[in-house]
Amino acid sequence: MNHPVLLGISAAFLHLAQQPDELDRLIQNMRVVALPIWATTAVVMSLVPLGVAFLGWRRTPAGGTTSDPAKLPPPLRTVRVLGRSYEVADTSGVVLEEKTWTETNVSVSSTPGSVSVHGDQVLHTPGQVHATTTTTRKARLWVRSLDGKEEAWELTDAGFETRPGHIVTLLWRSTGKGKWDGLMAYNHASAGLSTFGDAGLHRAHAIAKFPSWLLTTAIGTGGGMLGFVAVARLVTGTGVPEGWLPMSTLLTVAAVAGLLALVPLGLTALILRHARNWRFRSSLIPAYRQWLEGVTPELTRRLTGEGRPGPR
Repeated sequence: MNHPVLLGISAAFLHLAQQPDELDRLIQNMRVVALPIWATTAVVMSLVPLGVAFLGWRRTPAGGTTSDPAKLPPPLRTVRVLGRSYEVADTSGVVLEEKTWTETNVSVSSTPGSVSVHGDQVLHTPGQVHATTTTTRKARLWVRSLDGKEEAWELTDAGFETRPGHIVTLLWRSTGKGKWDGLMAYNHASAGLSTFGDAGLHRAHAIAKFPSWLLTTAIGTGGGMLGFVAVARLVTGTGVPEGWLPMSTLLTVAAVAGLLALVPLGLTALILRHARNWRFRSSLIPAYRQWLEGVTPELTRRLTGEGRPGPR
């Protein structure tokens, strides 16, 4: 605490503590100058994650035309839901082989024991071990697609029931670098539709957390420093010299702003993700189901040459 300006502020506060009238006047000035800066900063910080989440609105172009009646029509190939847009692709085929299994993960945590002394009594609390078990259901389907190629689909927690001979369709989105993320799967034989426990929807409808947090923290740091400068000028009654702020002050304000930024970011991410999922389920899933039911005869004809989509 050797910085001359900070020492001056401390001395000024000690002086004001002995002068009630001047202290009251300072508080009134802070209400007029510093508090509005911090209040405005807090409001902007709360809105930044929502603004960043909507930056991608309508950036994804609408899907082009297609002449294949067994493929998704253009209106269903582009999803736009509450500031999020992405492309959806479809793959259909007949199941050749199915394999299901479960994977179990066990995580163990422990708390150490303790010893406490109360007068002439010694109390010993033993340590505890906690184990958590998570079971994940997985399935691998070998499918022959419309182009005659055989490919493997690996599904996680899909709750998707099928067997060899069934015609199935997978709706998915690309995540880059040749990877994909499943949104839903449909069994044309049983009319069963699975959204993978909404796991794919959660990932598709999440917001970009790091850019939102970074921008929110930067705005919070700037507003916090402006308010701090205003308080310093009111306390000292003089101008703020160039280079008066120590780096530790800036880092402290930035750390506080970074922690505060987690609050609007977390709330926005949670609320917006659930709102997007609800909108997708209420308006888009019925449209996809209608298309999937309508395309069943065409897929059956092309994949099996029969009038039914596989054994029931």
